[in-house]
Amino acid sequence: MAKTMRHVSREIAMKIAFARLLGGNATYDETVDISYAGTENFDKIMQRRSDADIAFAQTLIDGVEAHIEEIDEQLNDYLNEWSTNTISKIELTILRIALFELIYTPDVPQGAVVDEAVELTKQYSDEKKYSYVNAVLSAFIKDMKNR
Repeated sequence: MAKTMRHVSREIAMKIAFARLLGGNATYDETVDISYAGTENFDKIMQRRSDADIAFAQTLIDGVEAHIEEIDEQLNDYLNEWSTNTISKIELTILRIALFELIYTPDVPQGAVVDEAVELTKQYSDEKKYSYVNAVLSAFIKDMKNR
């Protein structure tokens, strides 16, 4: 399977967080089922997923929800002509999760966080938006290092 379970957990967290913006509330397994049912990866993901994978996704979802005001405040400093109120909801969700990871999970390599956010943006948004997401996160990381 090409996707790592950590990538799948981030993808599932992004989908759950996005759905919550729209009033949904699915579980990890329900989201895997909706996302992968009928694909060759479904059985592999369901067999390989662990409690740690589910907990990681839940940590991302809960962390964003718990710190959403701080995350959005910081995001607004890096969105240039956009804001958290005007950016697309999918990019907002991806950026919120990435900022949560960058701020609150120092054990996760920053490059991995950016790479995952870029990949999710390529997959779920306008393909040209990945460079914008990359630029926002890179500027945030640069400023983090200068603090």
